Amino acid sequence: SSKSYARENTREERIMPVQTLPERNYVYITFDFPNVGFLHQSHINCFVQSERPIDVWITDAIGFQQFQNGEQFAYFGGVQNSTEYRQSLRVPHEGIWYVIIHNLQYQPTAIYYEVYQV
Repeated sequence: SSKSYARENTREERIMPVQTLPERNYVYITFDFPNVGFLHQSHINCFVQSERPIDVWITDAIGFQQFQNGEQFAYFGGVQNSTEYRQSLRVPHEGIWYVIIHNLQYQPTAIYYEVYQV
């Protein structure tokens, strides 16, 4: 006889199948951390793969606004010009957080990502 097990998912998780990120474009994933501390979810786990080099940044709401305005911005995790990125980041303060996947290439690229709160 076979048994099936249900696993309760208590974390907010974003897993995307492979998708095409257009040239000179970006996608972002948001997470809300209303409470940050020892007893609360306060980490973003991030895994990104792409066929061409991309930039990945983890930033807060202020940094995201600056990014969208084309300004310099502070980011708390990330990598530039890479085809693979993996990080577990403890967010330093409460609020809305963003994972930005940015294709600076002049051609589209296939991307895959898994991003979740723990």
